[in-house]
Amino acid sequence: MIDFDIGGPWTTPINLSLLLPFGSAVNPNAGAVGRCNVDWAVERRIIDPGNHRQIDALRRCHFEQLAALVHRKSSADELELITNAFTAIFVVDDLLDSAVSDIGVSEELSSHMTGFLLAALSDEPLPVLHPDLPCREQIIALANGFTEVTLRLRTIISRPRAHIYFDEMRQYFRGCVMESRSRRLPKSDFLDYEGVRLRCSAVFAAMEFGALVDGVDLPPELRSDPDMQAMRKATNLCVSYVNDLFSYAKEEANGEYSNLVKMHRLVYDMDLRTAMRASAAVIDVHVANYLEAEQRFLARVPRTPEVDGYRELMRSWMRGNFDWYDGRTDRYRDYLSTASGEWAQVSAQVP
Repeated sequence: MIDFDIGGPWTTPINLSLLLPFGSAVNPNAGAVGRCNVDWAVERRIIDPGNHRQIDALRRCHFEQLAALVHRKSSADELELITNAFTAIFVVDDLLDSAVSDIGVSEELSSHMTGFLLAALSDEPLPVLHPDLPCREQIIALANGFTEVTLRLRTIISRPRAHIYFDEMRQYFRGCVMESRSRRLPKSDFLDYEGVRLRCSAVFAAMEFGALVDGVDLPPELRSDPDMQAMRKATNLCVSYVNDLFSYAKEEANGEYSNLVKMHRLVYDMDLRTAMRASAAVIDVHVANYLEAEQRFLARVPRTPEVDGYRELMRSWMRGNFDWYDGRTDRYRDYLSTASGEWAQVSAQVP
């Protein structure tokens, strides 16, 4: 078990423990890639060169650290590509997947934005973007960034293989549009919320992008195996629910209901510490589910470089994601946002 504290606008840190029996390491190229990533986003105007709040937020989010904690053996160029992709996805998250976002609470606007971005990252003709769409200039820059990332990806993989990443991004966008209908409404059904997290989390998309860059090509018949599906699901929920623990203060300040801790408080009338511990226990269940499914899978399926590579990827995501939150990013401690909308500035100033 790993013991750790979660700080926030409460009197004393909340001590928790998690079942995460996976090794921890970091790619040594992280520092150089972090500096290049800020330059990449600013030069492409994904981050406004004149907006010092945005630039500072991006720098202190340290998306390169997340990439380095997950993709520990990637070359500097590979890690930079993965970090650029992660950055674009997180900017989408700030623009779209938020209860204070003008876009994230509108099915029409979120559908319009995601349709535009999906065409861009798929390197397809772009639809006309409505002139009154909030954060329009940033969304256009983001689309150009996604297109560039896709073109760089295609220099190292065969074109047909990219569909795995495209399909996962499509599902992520679709989930965010669906969630826009009820983002400001309390959640009370835990099974339904599990479905929300699987739909509205970009974990699968980010995981598949990194797998493509690292050359981990899991055959379709193994990808569709029930135990592999159970392992992927458990990985996603572990990553997503760890996010809910560390992002609780930020999301509470922004009036967000899509949070496992918030649900425990509302449904069971728990105090914050009890709700945090109950949420950590849920994460432990999903990690145990992963380990059981992995054991069943390996009892039936021969060990190959593809199988071992994908297992390592899932395990690195669960541990690396936790390590990122636990001391390597200021994104949730200081309520940082990379969005250019007025709501981002308000959320960043919440005490």
